[in-house]
Amino acid sequence: VFISILHRYLIITRESLFTASKISVKAMCSVTCLYMISLSTPMHEIIKVLRKWKLPEIMIELMFLIYRFIFVLLEVYYNMKTAAKTRLGYVNLRRSYQSFFGICTNLFVIAFQKASKNFDAMEARGYDGNLRFLESEKPATKKQLGLCGGYFLVIIILLGVERILI
Repeated sequence: VFISILHRYLIITRESLFTASKISVKAMCSVTCLYMISLSTPMHEIIKVLRKWKLPEIMIELMFLIYRFIFVLLEVYYNMKTAAKTRLGYVNLRRSYQSFFGICTNLFVIAFQKASKNFDAMEARGYDGNLRFLESEKPATKKQLGLCGGYFLVIIILLGVERILI
């Protein structure tokens, strides 16, 4: 199939369509797995594993602070949007744009203020450049190891079947 776009041609073949769909499915599966891990595992356990893997401390701390700050910003955004709705900020399209851009502007300013207050609170609690979490050992049970082994066996079989069919 040939498609003309701005005096150039986009050529789509069966192989390229198959490759694009395969990559899209892999990307969606990866995102789904990351969502599952991030929504089902407490943050301190993820950090514990990353420290065991010897990931640089600066990356772990940035990841944790960004993760925390996302929820702070979401709360502030929700409060500002609620305030705009109560003042009829979304009555028509023009007011909606004004409210949206006003919220964005204020959110930028408030983000800096919240970041400064959070850092002050961390320093007041003894932050010295390293985040420390109370970590306890949780040895894996035989049932968990068996389920994990069964899961990996199914994945290996599925990979083998995929390789044979392709």
